[in-house]
Amino acid sequence: MPVLAGEHGTDWRHAMESPLLWQAALQQFDIGNRLTDIPDNVSVIPGPRTQREVHLNVDGKVLVCATSWWNTQQISRYLGETEKPIWISLSSQRTEIFREITQLYYGNSPDLEKRFGHKGPFWGREYIFWRDRQPLSLIHEIFSPALEQYLGPLKL
Repeated sequence: MPVLAGEHGTDWRHAMESPLLWQAALQQFDIGNRLTDIPDNVSVIPGPRTQREVHLNVDGKVLVCATSWWNTQQISRYLGETEKPIWISLSSQRTEIFREITQLYYGNSPDLEKRFGHKGPFWGREYIFWRDRQPLSLIHEIFSPALEQYLGPLKL
């Protein structure tokens, strides 16, 4: 599946840039300096923090669930149009970033099967966006196996 192998998610990003293909369901809320019940690596993002949750949908099917954590004072600087996917906001501003993948996931989960309405296994990844040697955001993404319908079969 090219989405995981492409440089900076290129294949997925280009497939999803058309507003006709995607809809994002978005929640965004401040979590202050709290570090409980969230990934350990969130601690690299200076507080206070904002948590952003997005489901990317195609034809009414959830294909990607993503959660990101940002410094509350910086999020509006980088994501002016918060209703759009992160890469669209960052690329429209030509923001130079470095992505450090910190975790890869592959497995089954009854909770994810309910969320996606699809049987696993599921791929996931966690990464930190760095800008000017400073952590900008931690992003956690889970991909539905239904992506194969759009991008071709997964090859391990």
